[in-house]
Amino acid sequence: MREWNRIYKIWKSCNVAEIDIIDFDLKNHDNGAVWFDISRKKQSWYQSSPIDQTGSMLLRYVIGKNPELVAAFKIHAFTLDKGMHRKFIKPLCDAYSKFGDCYSSWWHPNAKNVLPYVDTEKYYSDQDLTEKKIVLEAAEFWRKISEQWMLVKTPDFMDFDDPLRSQYDEFQRKSNEKKEYEMYLRLKAKFEDN
Repeated sequence: MREWNRIYKIWKSCNVAEIDIIDFDLKNHDNGAVWFDISRKKQSWYQSSPIDQTGSMLLRYVIGKNPELVAAFKIHAFTLDKGMHRKFIKPLCDAYSKFGDCYSSWWHPNAKNVLPYVDTEKYYSDQDLTEKKIVLEAAEFWRKISEQWMLVKTPDFMDFDDPLRSQYDEFQRKSNEKKEYEMYLRLKAKFEDN
């Protein structure tokens, strides 16, 4: 646990900014994408489900929780994404166990690319970096993520009694009804003509 305490102290000294969360907008957002690219002013669809999974976990389980859990998650994500996670397994296990969680419960064991793209020229290698330097690099990387990305609180992450969730459900119902009616008319025309 001492190792994790040392890592967390370094992380806290960096004052890493949180990622902003924006509310879902029926007219401008899609329910399937949680990452919002600030420079392009639109949601980004990732072909890599671990990246989407990271955004979903941030929304559902991490943001707003104990700062120590947030730090463990962010360091874990960075080291996993950059292939440096082996050095941090023990301290991260200690950190997660404080919150009744475990190291292996976050991503699929084969997950590698878990963070969205960030403009950076750096190549990361744990062979040349000390533990402290890796934590500082992780903090800097998450600072860049918070500058370049936001998270969209899609209906999947809203309470069922949230008015926006109700609006979205009604919008989906009407959209599906319209599609079903169009399909009905197409099939009716096809089979009544025969």
